This record gives sequence, structure tokens and C-alpha cells, in this order.
Amino acid sequence: MSIVEGVINYEGIDEKMKKLKRKLKHLRSREEAVKEELKHAEGLSLKKPRKVVENWLKNVGNIKNQVEQMEQQIQETRWFSHLPLERKMGMLTEQVAELDQQGQFPEGLTLEAHGSKHVKFITTKLIGQTFQEHKDVIWECLRSNNVSKIGIYGMGGVGKTTLLIDIHNELLDHPNFSVSRVTASQEFRIHKLQNDIAKTIKLELENDDDGRKRAAQLAWHLRNMNNFVLILDDVWQHFPLDRVGIPTGGNGCKLILTSRSSEVCRKIGCEEHIKVQPLSEKDAWELFTEKLGHETLSHEIEPIAKLLAKKCSGLPLGIITMAGCMREVEDISEWSDALGKMNESVVEHDDDMSTEVFQVLKYSYDRLKDPKVKQCFLYCSLFPEDFEIERETLVEYFIDERLVDGMRSRQAEYSESQWEKFIKVSLMENNISDIPDSVSPNCPKLSTLMLNHNHCLRSIPDCFFSYMPQLSVLDLSYMHIENLPTSISDLVNLTALRLEGCMRLQHIPSLANLKVLRRLNLSLTGITEVPQGMEMLLNLRYLNLDGTGIKMIPDCIFAKLSCLQYLGIDNVITISSKSKVRGVEMVKLRKLETLKGQLYDMEDFNAYVRWRENNGGPNNYLLQVGQYFLSHSSLMKTYDRAVCLKECKISKSKGGEDSLVLPTDVQFLHIRKCNDASSLCDIASLNNATQLRDCEIHICEGMEHMVCCCSCSLPLLQSLQSLWLFGLSKLRALIGGEICGASKSASPSSKLLLQTAMFSSLTRLQIFDCPKLKRLFTPVLLSNLKHLEVLTVEKCEQMVEIIGEASDESDDCINQQEPISSASIMLALPKLSNLRLLCLPELKRFCYKEIIFDSLVKIYTNSCPKLSFNGQPAHAYSSSC
Repeated sequence: MSIVEGVINYEGIDEKMKKLKRKLKHLRSREEAVKEELKHAEGLSLKKPRKVVENWLKNVGNIKNQVEQMEQQIQETRWFSHLPLERKMGMLTEQVAELDQQGQFPEGLTLEAHGSKHVKFITTKLIGQTFQEHKDVIWECLRSNNVSKIGIYGMGGVGKTTLLIDIHNELLDHPNFSVSRVTASQEFRIHKLQNDIAKTIKLELENDDDGRKRAAQLAWHLRNMNNFVLILDDVWQHFPLDRVGIPTGGNGCKLILTSRSSEVCRKIGCEEHIKVQPLSEKDAWELFTEKLGHETLSHEIEPIAKLLAKKCSGLPLGIITMAGCMREVEDISEWSDALGKMNESVVEHDDDMSTEVFQVLKYSYDRLKDPKVKQCFLYCSLFPEDFEIERETLVEYFIDERLVDGMRSRQAEYSESQWEKFIKVSLMENNISDIPDSVSPNCPKLSTLMLNHNHCLRSIPDCFFSYMPQLSVLDLSYMHIENLPTSISDLVNLTALRLEGCMRLQHIPSLANLKVLRRLNLSLTGITEVPQGMEMLLNLRYLNLDGTGIKMIPDCIFAKLSCLQYLGIDNVITISSKSKVRGVEMVKLRKLETLKGQLYDMEDFNAYVRWRENNGGPNNYLLQVGQYFLSHSSLMKTYDRAVCLKECKISKSKGGEDSLVLPTDVQFLHIRKCNDASSLCDIASLNNATQLRDCEIHICEGMEHMVCCCSCSLPLLQSLQSLWLFGLSKLRALIGGEICGASKSASPSSKLLLQTAMFSSLTRLQIFDCPKLKRLFTPVLLSNLKHLEVLTVEKCEQMVEIIGEASDESDDCINQQEPISSASIMLALPKLSNLRLLCLPELKRFCYKEIIFDSLVKIYTNSCPKLSFNGQPAHAYSSSC
């Protein structure tokens, strides 16, 4: 290469870098808009981002870092080394564009935060008419505007918490209330209570010493939660609600609290006081027998049992504990002994708990036979009240205190007894960070081992699996290991090996000996070549290579795996044609039920589809032609059958042959950079696609209309539910202007349009970056859109109105003589619930006349300076209707 050529090449890179930066700038703008809307939504309505939004923001952050690194590489690299960077730059530009498209989120950005967090608590069945009366009073107060604080008091063990949990669970089922429950406990601190309340409503308070600022932040959020009920259980002392940030009365929340003291309820300012009394003797006996579980008691035991129940003084906690102790006890002497113990005097105690409850709990403790078990029970009293004790921490203490019997090593004490006895072991999410090199557990009976999601574990000793001859299921997914131990090669009984998500994993030892292996998941790993010996896995049913770095797939390797039922090789991270699958191999996999992969080329794709149509094939498929940098695997959760095409010929050739043969049962179709079709009518095989539900058309420069004319009879026009149009620079209208031989005196086209029910099943329509579109719908077409729920129009520079009396096609069939004047047509979008209008500088109005919206829930507009709603500017407008 000459210096001149090098300079030209450098200038080319410079232009491509500018293009990349322009696209990244637009992506940054979208990212900022998403973050701003999230901040508003989360703060105002207690909402949380959808998972897909969180993932998108993460991907945007990654791509920004990659572009930054690319800039630095260009500056540091000599001109003759720019060619690899130029290729990478093209990939990054496409990724930025695709992320920009994905950032529209027509289903919204957020979900209700509190709805997904709270679950019902398990509680005891309430016994007695008094409890029902208490519940009725509480519900009456909750519905009243005159009561904002309800105080429930009574001695320990009387059933206050049980009553509140029952109310809590009913509130969760109520459509008009939201609820959170927090335990205040005896060691009360305002800072801790603020944090506990904030945690239940997914609010992150500032972690500083300014309690007033934290209180104001908490109060603001609670005020903006409609019909919110806060339950504070076990309050021991009074405190000013405003210091915590609990607003009550007016626009505040409802507060229900429990305490052993009526004085606490009074000082906090409760308008309603409810005293929970012990159960009557009749109700106490009913609860005792229910928890005892006996259908009948012997004549000798029943009188003693009634005396025992009476000794509990009507306190549910004592009754339930005593009944649990005596369950399945049939020896009358044990019943008599229990009664005798309850009659003994007990040592004075400072707690407010009643003597009766204390006696019952002490008796329950005394019945523990093993002294070490008693010590373990008492050890828990060393921790603060309501403290969540980690299991591992507690076991560590028991070991240190010699409460656990000594074994050969501390490691053996800590881990679930001797390894050799284990059959199935799960150590997932155990924060394991290191396995010593010499560790090789002797597990002759072990069949299942789960080590997955130990993210800190970087390596496993080579000998680790040497003494696990019966191991059948091994899960090492989502760890940071770089190599697999060589001892895996000797697991001859292994039937399932899961390694998905091990992104640092680059080397896998030979799999040739794993001849009974049925499932192998290598998706999202860092491997760059097919594992050695994979062709020997003749019993393999499931193989997933999605998202790997495999550069070459050996010829005929899949054809040897004749038992395959699932094959995933979607979005392999390489641009090599050697990593694609060939249809000629796929036809040999007669048992295949699911196929996800990039086929070699269009000819290969058409040949495979023809074979499948004639011979049957996978019921589920994701077939791709052309290099896709972002995975479409998530489609398989929504659609069973999907096709994605990029940079392909899709219209009929000059010889009349079909350039594209689509499966007749395809449900989802994505077309990208296919520039030879002016409308969908040019794709002949769409005439047979009777099950198509979702269509995406992106950056197809030849596309001028969706359909050529209003007489088009493509099946998809009546079956299509979702349509996404992106980057169509020549698109002028949804429907073209050919009349198909009709004259102005012929049958009116509007009647024809209604007869074909064009777009009558459409529920979601997204239009993005179509600069020549001026109007979207006409009144006659609008009458077919009875099921449209979501409409997004963005970055269409010439769009002047969404619904107009005429489109911009001079001969458009919609503009022909109509049997009914447009003035007499009642315009409505009866099911439209979500409307988004963004970056439309010329948009002046939504519709040329009044239109009816029966279901509209949300309108969001931005950068529409000429648009107004009800006479008000809507350049940045967001509203919940």
C-alpha cells in the first residue's frame, strides 16, 4: 500500500468515526431521555424499571466504553494497522443503531415496584367472634377519612401480630390499597426505622446523618402513594412520626401499629384504639384441639388437656406452643407431667410477657432432650431482637463453641457431614471463592452437583471430579472460571453439563468419553472453537452454542449428532461464514424440534425451507441470514417461529423466480437492509405466510409503501398484530396509490379497503426515522384500526399530522371518490392506551378533526415544538389520562 493510499484510508476511517459519533450522540440523547423519564416515574409513582430497560441501559454503557476505546486505539495505531479497526468500527456503528431502535420501549419503561415485592405472610387461622369484630373495625377505619392512625394494643402473645398479618394479606388482595409491614422492635432507632420502611417501598434514602432530610424524602414518597397503608408491628415507645417521615392525615398514608401499651398508642396520636383480649375458654379449647391435630382425645386425657389449655389463659401464643408440644402424645403420664410442670411457680422475669406464656415457652424448651440442642437454642438470644441471622454465621459460632460434634476437619464440620454419603449437593450462590488445589472429594454416590452462580470462583482443581464416578448432572454455570478441570473428561456417566454464562471460559477438555451426555449448554461462554470430541456425543439431545466466540464449525459435525432435538447457534460473535450452519446438514437431523442459527446464505436458506415444507421439520425455529450483532433469542419467548434477514434479495428476480422462500407458518419476520423491494407486495412468498403476527422492516432503502395498493390481498394485512418501521428513507405512505385498473367511476376504493379489513388485527405500530412521511392514516383506514393499543411515531421530520383527510400520494386510492364524505365519519381509536410522539418538528396536530379515545392511559411527547393539546404547547408533555 502506498502512502497516498494510506492517507485515503485514514480519511475514510475519519469519516466512519464521525458517522459512529453522530449515531452515538443520538443514542446518548435517547439514554438521557430514558433516564429522565425513569427518574420521574420512580419518584412520582413508586415504579421500578422493567428488566429489559435495565439491560438496555447496561448495553448502552458498554457500547459507549467500546467507542471510547476505539477512539484511543485509532490515535495510538499507525495508519497501516487501521484495517481491522475499520471493520470493528462498522460493527460498532450497527450495534449503536440497533440499540437506538431498541430504546423505544412501546410497553413503557416501568413496572409497579410494590406490586412485585410484597408477598403474603403465613399466619394462623383466627379463632373467635372477637377477632372478626376487630377486623371489621379496622376495615371501617381504613375506609374512613376521619381516621388516619389505628392503635392495637394488648399483652404479649394475645394475637396482635396475627391480627395484623391477616389484615396485611387482605390488603394485598385489595385493588384500591397498597401496604407495607415493618417490625419496630424494642431497640428502637429512627435511622433504622427509616431504612426499614424505605426498603419495603424500593426507596434508597441518602445515607447521611441529617435525619430531617431523610424524613422529608421518605414523607414525599409516601404522600405520592395512593391509598398506602403502613403497618408498624411491636412498637415499644412513642416517637414523633414527622421525625421518621411518616405523613398521616390529609394526603398522607394510613398507619396501623401494635404495642403492648395503650399509652404508646395514645402518645403517637391514634384516633382509634383497639384492645385485643385473650380468647374465651370455648375459643381457647377450639384453637388448642385444632393445633393438637387429634380427631378425638381419650376420655382419660381430655380433662387434662382442657386444664392445660385453660392454664394458657386464652393467649394464642401459649395455646399454639403447648398444643405443638403435646401433638401425637398418647401416654396419660406425659399429659399429667405437663400439667404438673405448668402448676409449678416460675422465676420472676422483667419482660412484659405474661407469666402464663412464659411458663408454656419454658415447658417447650424443657422438652428438648439433647442438651446441645438447648444450647443452640439459647445461643440465638445473643443476637439483637428481630436480627436476621445468617445460617453460615450461626454454624460457625456452633463450631467454635463445640456445639457441633467434632469431625476430622473444620471443613467437614461446616459442610452438610461426610461427602461420601451425599447423593445430591447444591452449593449454588454460596460465595465460594477458592477451592484448594489438593481437594478431590470422595463422592462414590454423588449424582448431582450444583456449583453455579459462585461468581468469585476463578478456578477448579484438575483433580476435583476424580472421585465422582456416578456424577450425572453438573452445573457450573455463571462463574468466572477460565478453564475446566481435566477430570471432567472422565465423568463417563455425565448426562447434563451446564456451563452457560461462564464468559471467561476459553478452554474445555476433550468430551469424547462423555458418550451418554444428553445436554450440553455452552451459551454465552468465551470459547472460540468447538470442543474436542463433540462429534462423539451421539446421545446428545440438547446443544446450545448461542453467543459464543466460535470461529469455525467443522463440516458435517451436526449431521453426526442425529439424536439432537434442540440446536442453538444464534448470534455467534464472529463475522466468519465458517461459523454458520448449512441447511444440507440440518435436513439430516430428523428428530430436531428447535433450531436457532444463521444459515450460510440465501440459497441455502431457501433450500432448507423448501425441504422443511415438504418433509416436516422443527416446530420451533429462529432462522437468520446475514450477520446479526445483537441476539434475537428473546424472540423465542414470544414466538415459536421467526425469520431474520439482512442484506438479502427478497423480491422476485428478473426471471420470475422467488428470491425468498418463507416458511408458511412463520410468526415473526425481521427484514433489514434488503433494498430491492418497494413494498411487501414484491415478496411473493408472503402470500402463503398466513400466520405472520409481527413484522419489522428496518433500513430498507427501496421501500416506498407497506403495500402497493388498497386492493392488496396479502394474508398478513388481516393477521398482523405488530408492525415496526425503522429508517425507511423513501417511505411515503402505508398504502400505495395504484388503483389496480379501477377508474374514478368504479366501485369506491374505500369500500374495498373496508372489505379487505386491512390492518384490522394491528395492536402495536411503531414508526421511526421515516423522513418523507407527512401523514400516517386517512379516515377510512382509521376505521379498521379498532384494536390498535400502542402507537409510537418518532423522528419523522416532515410529519404534519397523524390522521389527515388525504395522504401525500397524488393517485392514492384512499383519495378516490368515497361513498361517505370524511366529514360524516366518526373518528375513533377505541383501544389506544399508549401514545408516544417524539422528535416531530413539523407536527401540528394529531388529527384534522375531533377524535374519540376510550382507553387512552398515557401520552408522552418530546421535541414536538408545533404540537399542542387543548391549546397548550406539547414540546415536552407527559400525562397519565
